[in-house]
Amino acid sequence: MHGFLTTPHDGVAVDLSGGSFLWESPWTTPLPQIQSATSHNDFGLDLNGKEVGVFSDFNDYTGGAYCSGAPFRGSVVQFPMSSWPNLLEPLCIVNEPTDVAWEISFRDWKSSPWVAFSAMNTSAAEYFNSDASYQSPSSSNWNVYSGEIVLARIDANNDPTKIYRLTLSHSRQQQGFWALPRATISRDGKYVIFDSNAAWGQTGCGSITDCTDIYLIGPLL
Repeated sequence: MHGFLTTPHDGVAVDLSGGSFLWESPWTTPLPQIQSATSHNDFGLDLNGKEVGVFSDFNDYTGGAYCSGAPFRGSVVQFPMSSWPNLLEPLCIVNEPTDVAWEISFRDWKSSPWVAFSAMNTSAAEYFNSDASYQSPSSSNWNVYSGEIVLARIDANNDPTKIYRLTLSHSRQQQGFWALPRATISRDGKYVIFDSNAAWGQTGCGSITDCTDIYLIGPLL
């Protein structure tokens, strides 16, 4: 199992080996399928009160490219999906010029329309300096959004006035899963927390397997 999330209609979205599934009222079986593969996602209501899923990349849309960027395309899909996989075109919330995967948090949908994105490991500069694989950041190994925490409004559609690049996590994410920032937005939309092992960037964790701290951004509103 890759993930398990609650939805606005008191249901659950489950990522299994066969893909992503949404189970909500009227609780039909087999579970309605969202995707044939899994990706990082979260669920809430958009500004029109429609249930949506936010995906790091919605893989199964068959109608052509909905983002012009790299393979990982931050996207919004409206539910219910009665004709999967022939869906309405997803909304391209953040268009990426480079191949950056995202962790996603949309836990504030009841009170604010903001989605927190945290870029996952993409660069050899995200090893500890003491690691033999470390490379100094350069134009060849550090891309747009690498290591960033980004806030985008649910209706952004790649509008730069609705996308905020909040900070760099400075986490050496290549060191392992727990070094990923996994940014999460608070339910009131005022705070974002994330993990980072930046304090050990020069030397590494030493005898400790994982050495992340928790950082807080806010209040944002």
